[in-house]
Amino acid sequence: MLIHKVAPQTASTIRPLPEIIGRCPQGGVVTLNTKPMRTNIEMSEYTNKRITKFWNYFTEHSALIREYMLIDPDYDVLYEELIQKLNLISRRIDYAIQVNLTDETCKIIIIGHGYPKLVPKIKAVVEAAPIIPNWSVQALLQPLDHDELELVKQRLDKPVLFYDCELRMSEITFKLLSYDMKTKKVNISVYLGDDYSIDSLGSTVIIWEFLLILLGEMTLRRNIKLTEFLETPQKNKLSPLYELPQLIDSMYSNRGRRRVQ
Repeated sequence: MLIHKVAPQTASTIRPLPEIIGRCPQGGVVTLNTKPMRTNIEMSEYTNKRITKFWNYFTEHSALIREYMLIDPDYDVLYEELIQKLNLISRRIDYAIQVNLTDETCKIIIIGHGYPKLVPKIKAVVEAAPIIPNWSVQALLQPLDHDELELVKQRLDKPVLFYDCELRMSEITFKLLSYDMKTKKVNISVYLGDDYSIDSLGSTVIIWEFLLILLGEMTLRRNIKLTEFLETPQKNKLSPLYELPQLIDSMYSNRGRRRVQ
């Protein structure tokens, strides 16, 4: 689960997706369903009933969930109920919630942590969504669009709140460790900046959250093999994090295989 609040001149709040660090917030191991997924047309009646059951529950509690999102309390009970309903559809499917503090609307995003085989089932869930007042529904966490990326490049991006620290994507840099043209995988190390003293686990969560926001869940799963937290700056060897999508795109326009150290 991820919660992302968006508002002009207001820090965003993001909480970690469980599979990013390989476990649920409650400490349980994420169970992966390795059975092949059927297309939307082939969805069984049993699965469709479970999708309907999820949306019935969500619609009934949507006003309460929105109220909780706006005041941001601890809402573990609601999280457990929602994820239980989604797990009946697939144990790999998760959700994210974005809250727009300007118009107080919410968006629920049905996500699959970048697994391509989950896309048909996720689309089936989204297509079955009813109209819910003050809510919208989206399939998959998408990368930053062109306008959002330009704001980051101009250092006009809004801060994101992590562990009582406000960070901007425009302040984060990375070093390319290696990349493989055959698999299209990159290994990078990330430097958060001079002003942050966060333990290694917290830094790892922050790095993956920003990569998720920047790249979207499909590219993150497909192209990022390894990230490391860089504790000391190497300014002559670092690049802005927002250049990472361009680096990944360049791998698809070149042939051959190359490793950089």
